[in-house]
Amino acid sequence: MKTKVSIRKFVKYLRDFSIVVAGIAVTLGVQDWLAIRNEKKDTALYLNTLKLELEDNCTTIDSVISVMEETTNYARYITTHDAKSVHPDTMQRYLPVYNNIMAVKFNYDAFEMFKTSGNMRFMVDKEALRSIWSAYGELKILEELCALYSHEKLEALKTEMQMKRAGKPIGIPLYDFSLGAGGEIVSGIIMVCKDYSLEIKEVISDIEKLLQ
Repeated sequence: MKTKVSIRKFVKYLRDFSIVVAGIAVTLGVQDWLAIRNEKKDTALYLNTLKLELEDNCTTIDSVISVMEETTNYARYITTHDAKSVHPDTMQRYLPVYNNIMAVKFNYDAFEMFKTSGNMRFMVDKEALRSIWSAYGELKILEELCALYSHEKLEALKTEMQMKRAGKPIGIPLYDFSLGAGGEIVSGIIMVCKDYSLEIKEVISDIEKLLQ
């Protein structure tokens, strides 16, 4: 009799224990599922912000190309004219070109937030992650190249201002600079801009695919 009672108690205990274990397992499973869903949601939010930021940076690159191509047009014009034959109206049109000191600044806020968030570790596509890092590295390189050009151009403009103050004729503004080191840097910037723009647009396309 006692044996039967003990067996019943054991079976009841085992059943109750199984229910508790099953409940815990379900709870943990739901928590894991919610955690994974939230991680994916947060990662998607960061990726969308990165996409918008890279698109904005591509617009900046397009602006740089536009300015540099106009600078090239100015250099092409002055190579076919001397100080006496340049047309005043043409020089007036190019005034913003040779007087402009370009300050190129790209946006990195979304990328920095993504790095510090820790959500990078949730990205399954590591190749896409590497491409994102590479894209922002390219923006840094381009920014530094544009800063170098602006610095060299500013120095050339300062020299011409000093010559003007001393009453010395300067001929065509930035003639030597445009045909020398400045022209070489401009050519390099245009080439880099076009290459980087294509690569960054590919990264944007990859991000869009991840968000689908």
